[in-house]
Amino acid sequence: GLNYEWQVAENLKFKQDLKYRGSFDDSENYFINSKSAIESKLGGLFSMGISYAVDYANLPAAGKTSTDKTLLASLIIDY
Repeated sequence: GLNYEWQVAENLKFKQDLKYRGSFDDSENYFINSKSAIESKLGGLFSMGISYAVDYANLPAAGKTSTDKTLLASLIIDY
């Protein structure tokens, strides 16, 4: 996948991950995963993060949607 990281400021970081997974047997069956995140250093060992992820399946299972979205807030321990 593709990974991008930008140190916006001394205590602020932006991250972007993009992944593509395809099937060798069926080119119509593929998945795309994207995650954007911002991390801010709180001090000492701790940082706070907020991320938004989008998971797309071109051929989802019957009765399922093709796109899942997740918003996550997290406390990060840097060691």
